[in-house]
Amino acid sequence: MEHDDSLLREIHKLAKENNTMLHRLDREAKRARFWKTLRLIVMAGLLFGAYYLIQPFIENLTSAYASIQESFAQLQETKDSLSNFGNSLR
Repeated sequence: MEHDDSLLREIHKLAKENNTMLHRLDREAKRARFWKTLRLIVMAGLLFGAYYLIQPFIENLTSAYASIQESFAQLQETKDSLSNFGNSLR
């Protein structure tokens, strides 16, 4: 009987220790999940903020690129019309 009682006390002590460790692990997992989520939110915010700041430069570059393409198209049309003019003189 005495052996069973000491064994039960030992098991109870181990169960309390396990419960304490499990609660600590759960708290750490929740804390890690919170910081990971916060970090992702901050990173997304920084990306959107950077895009907001850089957007005017991007729009200027795209309009410059479109202007260059239009100039090349006009040059091609001028070349074609000069070629047609030269052919009509023959």
